[in-house]
Amino acid sequence: MLQSFGRRVRELSIHVVADEIDPSVYILLVKALGENPLLPNIRNLTFVPWFKENVFHGAILNLLFSPSLRKVYLAAAREILQHHNYSTFARRLVGAPGLNCLNLVGFSPCQKVLDGVLSLKNISEIELDFSDSPNVIANRTMLLLFGTLECLSSLTITLPEVNRVPPCPTTNQTTVFSKLVDLELYCSFEDALQFWADAKLPSLQKLHYMFRIPDPPLIPTFRWKEFLDGLMIATTSQFTSLKLRSSAYPILDWVESRRLWAMMETYPSVSFHSLAGTLLRLNLTCFEISFPFFESLCAADFAAMGAAWPNMTRLQLHTISLQAPISDTSVLRIIATAFPRLVVLVIDMNAERIDKPSLVPFSHPLGLLVVRLVGCPQTVTAKLRFAALVDSLFPNLRTITDPSFAHDHIYKQVDQIEEFLEELQSTRKRERNRIRTEFHLPGIKQHNDDANTYSDDEDDEDF
Repeated sequence: MLQSFGRRVRELSIHVVADEIDPSVYILLVKALGENPLLPNIRNLTFVPWFKENVFHGAILNLLFSPSLRKVYLAAAREILQHHNYSTFARRLVGAPGLNCLNLVGFSPCQKVLDGVLSLKNISEIELDFSDSPNVIANRTMLLLFGTLECLSSLTITLPEVNRVPPCPTTNQTTVFSKLVDLELYCSFEDALQFWADAKLPSLQKLHYMFRIPDPPLIPTFRWKEFLDGLMIATTSQFTSLKLRSSAYPILDWVESRRLWAMMETYPSVSFHSLAGTLLRLNLTCFEISFPFFESLCAADFAAMGAAWPNMTRLQLHTISLQAPISDTSVLRIIATAFPRLVVLVIDMNAERIDKPSLVPFSHPLGLLVVRLVGCPQTVTAKLRFAALVDSLFPNLRTITDPSFAHDHIYKQVDQIEEFLEELQSTRKRERNRIRTEFHLPGIKQHNDDANTYSDDEDDEDF
């Protein structure tokens, strides 16, 4: 009966495993089945259990393998020190020749697992974490091995800290990742520079790079111009999305994010003009730097970016601190004109002087505005003026907020501005409805009368 049911299963997701079943039961089932898989026709497997070491031993994994597997998402609880069952299952994946999507999270694969993954010629999506792998596996040349996978289009990989990686021999050979479109790289700055020097990425469109930083007082100098120069040489005009994050760990909670932000404010800043020669030659539609970065940003800098990136949809930039020279509210008018397709904007702004609302109607698609403010409006009049300015330029705005690391009192001020903005939008909508009804003009409509241009569900990133 169990085998009859198992033949019908095409997709299986396990997110919670309790301790009602003793691991010995799984072992007995494996022996009873012999060489026959319990789920011979399964295509997609997701295994994300929540448990502690003394509750579950991963023995069920022995029952879940099938040569028919196409997609596997396997996550181990980080509390568990022994990952034998996970490694055993991962090594068996070489027997699933049709596997095209593999995510191994929470444990570092051994050499046999890596060799098995590299033998899967049909695989197109890989996520691997080598942060705890032995040095013999995780060296800088290892990353280039994935270039042998001709179908690989998406790669997410975490490498260990640079001081744990043995030096690798220099080579003049270039590895071509012919179909790689999406790359998420979590590694040291030196590893990234070496990768740009050794790889060609003709199809790459999106890069999400997270570099690890040490705690102060050690303050490294990040060679950002060399980073961008290498990236531009390694890619082509198809490259359109660049996201940069700093982190001491791959995953940060809110408290750690605030601590890290304060730490990054002590690091050397970067001049926009020192990078503009390379940066503005990239054909970007998404550019997000989620940490204090630039020495200063003025209105002319945003105008230059708009001229270089007219199709930009997501833009996030920060100065090294709010004491650095930053643009006043007049920059919003420049952004509304220079970036006609922008839907997400995250910037720093000086709101001590509030520009007048635009008298020219805009239909800009911006849906999310995150502002880190200097001189946040305090009075009701100032908040109304700021809301009126924003509404006149971005009538489709759904959310205005401050970054998650900002102080509570600033958050409350921006929250009140959002309330005024919502009231302005509601008033405008009521007037359009009145005109449509009174004069029988159904064509008078604003884009967000029926649908949102931006939804909070579209992206769960913290800005």
